[in-house]
Amino acid sequence: MVWPHNYETNVKECEEESKALRLAVEASENKKKNELNMEQLKAQLESSQKKAIDLEKENNELIERLQRIEKDSKNVQIERDECLKKNENKTARLHKEGDAKAEVSDTNSEYLYWICLSSRTYNCSDIIIKGMKKDFQHKPLANFLVSLGR
Repeated sequence: MVWPHNYETNVKECEEESKALRLAVEASENKKKNELNMEQLKAQLESSQKKAIDLEKENNELIERLQRIEKDSKNVQIERDECLKKNENKTARLHKEGDAKAEVSDTNSEYLYWICLSSRTYNCSDIIIKGMKKDFQHKPLANFLVSLGR
């Protein structure tokens, strides 16, 4: 009889088929996992691309804002320079013409600065009265400051 030979052959064939089926099932499961991973990666990629686009828009807005600020800053600097130049010209003109207003303005500024520095340690009204004795030229302002010091 040839039965044992067929039995061994059948067992080997079954084992090979079983192994092939296990590999096919494993391959199918791996394919499903890979497809799922691919979908997740695609979703992450789309999300990352959207974030990149949003960040690029935000960056462009910030660049535009910075450019506007720089432009405004330059305009303010130009206006400041023009104002300083006008003030220098005006002061020079007043001094050149011998206008007494410039002298009074300088004296007042120095006197008020002296009051601010000294008022930390002395009675304000005493300082103002002492200042008036120093031939302070702006009497209404001195009287007002004396009234504040009381």
